[in-house]
Amino acid sequence: MPKMLSDTRWSCRADACQTLVHGYENKMKILFAFSTDIEEKSKTAKGLFDQMSKLETWIFAEFWNTVLQHFNSNSKTLQSVQLNLNAAVGVLKSLKDFINEQRTKCEEAGNRLTDTEEYIVEHRHLQCLSAAT
Repeated sequence: MPKMLSDTRWSCRADACQTLVHGYENKMKILFAFSTDIEEKSKTAKGLFDQMSKLETWIFAEFWNTVLQHFNSNSKTLQSVQLNLNAAVGVLKSLKDFINEQRTKCEEAGNRLTDTEEYIVEHRHLQCLSAAT
């Protein structure tokens, strides 16, 4: 009997994120209708609509959908009973390359938007290290 794929958090989150991204416009229409309906008086729908209307929300949704779909696909591949060790190593190397590529893309976009290449966290970390010595 073939092994069943594990219904992991990655898989559930990948499915939820994909549903959000692919149904974004419809969800926005529904939230708008609820948020403007005088009889509903729904502050929750208005709050969700306002949050989902932000550029950052869409960027994060697209980013996480890309990342989670990739992780989910690799996870399913790694769970295959026919997978050999060489192929598994290849999948993991591919995943590492994907993560590095995503980080580079995000850093480049952040550099363009903020006109800086300095990480505040690293800067603080260095200050703490120099203060400790």
